Formats: sequence, C-alpha cells, structure tokens
Amino acid sequence: MANEATQLRKSARLFGNVLLIFCTVGMLLSVYALYVEIHAEGDSSFKAWCDINPKMSCSKVFTSKYGKGFGLLEYIVGKTSVLNQPNSIFGMMFYILQIICDLRKQARQLENEIDLKLVSFSKLGTNYSSHIDYGNESAPLINKTSSEHMFDTMAMEIEQLLSKLQDVNDRMSDYTQNISMSSPSAALLHTLQRHRDILQDYSHEFHKTKANISAIREREDLLGSVRRDISAYKNSSGLNRRTDMYLKEHDHIRSSEKMIDDQISIAIATKENLQSQRKVLGTITQKMNSLANRFPLINTLMQKINLRKRRDTIILASVIATCVIILLLYAFH
Repeated sequence: MANEATQLRKSARLFGNVLLIFCTVGMLLSVYALYVEIHAEGDSSFKAWCDINPKMSCSKVFTSKYGKGFGLLEYIVGKTSVLNQPNSIFGMMFYILQIICDLRKQARQLENEIDLKLVSFSKLGTNYSSHIDYGNESAPLINKTSSEHMFDTMAMEIEQLLSKLQDVNDRMSDYTQNISMSSPSAALLHTLQRHRDILQDYSHEFHKTKANISAIREREDLLGSVRRDISAYKNSSGLNRRTDMYLKEHDHIRSSEKMIDDQISIAIATKENLQSQRKVLGTITQKMNSLANRFPLINTLMQKINLRKRRDTIILASVIATCVIILLLYAFH
C-alpha cells in the first residue's frame, strides 16, 4: 500500500509538472501570438517564427477556438463571457498536434519521392550493362560516362531525401514525446514506428541496390578492358600480325642462343676444373715415385707390409671356409 501511494504521488507530481510546463510555454506563445497579431495588422508580410505552415500560424492557434479547447469554454461559460479566452494548455496541445500532422504530411511526401527514386534507381541498375557498347572505341566512353553521372546524381538525390526523412522522423519523435510525456499515445507511437520502419526499409533497399550497381560497374570495367584489347587485336592488319610473329620468333631465338652460351660456359668451366685436378693428381704421383726412388728401404718395407696383410687375409679366409664346411657336414650328417 505504501509503495502504491508513493507511486501515485510521483505520478501526480509528474502530471502536475507536465501541466505546469505546458501552461508556461503555452502562455508565452499566447503572448507572442498577440504580439504577432498586433504587428500583422500593419505589416501583412510579418511572419512569426512559430508558424507551422503557410495555412496554419501560431497566432491562429492561440487566439481562435483551437486555443479555447475547440470551443469548449464557449459552450461552458458562454460566448460573451470574460472567461472565454484562449487557454494556453489547449493551444499548446493543438499546436504540437498540428506540427505532428504537418511532419507526417512531409514524411509521406518524402516517402513517395524516395519510392519513385528507388524504382528508377533499380531500373538503372538493371539496364546499366546494356547501355555500354564495347564494339567501338568512342561510343563506350560516352555511354559509360553518362551512365556513371546518372548513377552518382540519383544516389546523391536519394541520400539527401533519406537524410530529410530521418530529420522529419526525429522531429516527429521529439514532439510525440512532448505531447505524450505523462500518458503515451499508442496511435502516435504506432505511426512513428511505422515511419521509422519505412525509412529503414528504404535505406536497406537503397544500399543494396547501390552495392549491386557498384559490383556491376566494376565487372563491366574489367570485362570492357579485356574486350577492347581483344577487339583491337582482331582489327589489326595482317602485316602487323606477321611482324609480331617475327618479333616473337626473334625473341625465342635470342633466348635459345643465350641458353646455349650458358651451357657452353658451364662445360668450359667443368673442363678447366678437371684439368686442374688432373694436374694435381699427376703432381702427387710424381712426388710418391720420387719418394719411393729415394728411399728403397721404405719401398721394401711397404711391400712386406702388403704381403703380410695379404697372407693374413688368406689365412682368415681359409679358417672361415673350413668352419663353414664343417658346419655344413654336421648339419647334413
């Protein structure tokens, strides 16, 4: 119970503050509207900063029946009563409602314009590649330049319209929050959410179409350069083709000669290396022969060592052969 009472007091305090704000702002606008009417009597071109649109001015709101609660005070107290005066609360609420209605009208106009622009933008993306003719050399540049200029212009216009629609939605949201601060209106919130969804859908469709057209442009640029190269090659004269073939054959022959020269250089270097090794081995042989001739005892000793090694090898081989024969006889006995 205590929490509910506290909540009620907070709600009542909030509602009172909202009414106080509305009364204060509405009273100031009422005074300003009276000031506007006084100046407008002598100067028909005088315009107030709080005018909603050319057909609905703030002075009309705060000095007519709209500011009296749509004639409610007239019905209650009478038309000639002193109390039948513009009420700042009614005028403020009607003023904000008129602004919201005007913003909704602007939003619908912008949405219709964006819808038409997006349809044209999609058609431009569909027919973009068909405007480019790669058959000749001068026409494709003109067609491509005009198509790209049209694409950039339409993209810039759509971006500006989307920015304006975003600004209108933001202003509508601000006024909706002001008029429904204490008790939000479901209809206003639903309308505002609908306009936001439409803006989001248009933005998504625009960015998707723009990305597709950009991809088509990149692909066409790549294919166009390849096609132009192929066309230029096909349109060249037979003499040029023969000259190109002769030049290619000449390049092949030059490269073959270079490879042969490299192989010959490798062979010559290998031959020189083998000759140098042969000289080194011949020098070593001569030195060994000279040593053997100088020291015959060493030569004799070396021969004896070789004979001793050969005898040991023969003895070892005989022993191994005898053992193998004995094992075989024992195995087959």
